[in-house]
Amino acid sequence: MIKDKIKDAYVSGLSIAEVAEKFKISCSGARYIILKSGATMRSRSNAVIIKHHKRLNSFSCSILKKIPKELQTLYIAGLALYWGEGSKSGNTIAIANSDPALIVMFLTFLRKICKVDETRLHILVHYHSDQKEKELIDFWSKITKINKSQFYIGTLHKKKTKHSTKRLKFGTISLRYADSLLFKEILERIDTIKVK
Repeated sequence: MIKDKIKDAYVSGLSIAEVAEKFKISCSGARYIILKSGATMRSRSNAVIIKHHKRLNSFSCSILKKIPKELQTLYIAGLALYWGEGSKSGNTIAIANSDPALIVMFLTFLRKICKVDETRLHILVHYHSDQKEKELIDFWSKITKINKSQFYIGTLHKKKTKHSTKRLKFGTISLRYADSLLFKEILERIDTIKVK
């Protein structure tokens, strides 16, 4: 249906004016159809960001609109993981954990589903006084395949916690990716998997 195509064009990143021009309708008509379709209208700030990225051709990611069958399990797992463990405030995708398998899985989601720019992935290592920051960075760089130059200076926790170093032998890392549009998109897609 033409209404679905209009909504999809807007959701894919076209502005109201661009949608109106593409489908030869008025801007008010395009806005009305998009709102009636249930799509969320972009805020002015997000519209400006998209316009800026288009002008510079500098989108840092390209999240898949249609998820191939072979990636659907990864897609749902990635969203569910971020729903439970990820930051919901600010404009940066951030998830902290000490489990290498969990971090690798979420990174695979970012790489295969979100098509992120590898150079914008960053890691902050949290460690204790009886651990060596360099060894932890070596470990996490190898596991995540993220260059050591993309690691922030680690955070040393001197105070003892109820979690023993044995339990957190790899420390805890915060994986970060600064992209306000992708952050918003992930939160919106999490809403689609919630039980209504």
